[in-house]
Amino acid sequence: MRDPASYYSQSPASGFWIFEYDNKFIGFIALDANEAKKTQKGVIRHFYVEEAYRETKIQEDLLNHALTNAFENSPFLESIEAVDALGLTPYLNECYRQAGFRLGTEYESVGFWGWWRYYRIILQKKDWKKQKPSGILS
Repeated sequence: MRDPASYYSQSPASGFWIFEYDNKFIGFIALDANEAKKTQKGVIRHFYVEEAYRETKIQEDLLNHALTNAFENSPFLESIEAVDALGLTPYLNECYRQAGFRLGTEYESVGFWGWWRYYRIILQKKDWKKQKPSGILS
């Protein structure tokens, strides 16, 4: 992608957020809802928080900020998907679970003998509304 800022600003439900504190990079999340009118779903394309800040659970606030922006800015958006490698990124696994994402279908197996499996996980807008968290970034 040559111009992420332009791509993620095509839809008001999309966004690419970088979290900094005291001029230090903490993490980022990219949520793509550019096709929401056609598909009614958004996709978390990238999500990362520096290891030193994961204990603070700032990833939950970052995810909540992206979900709130997406669901509140699109009348078409009904769900948000992500791809998660269960067990490989425990801080994200827990974060997605806390936000209400549910296990979907297997997406891909990788590695020697396909031991690592990636799964689609899905959060429905109706489920998000029921348990909408209130983090510091909301």
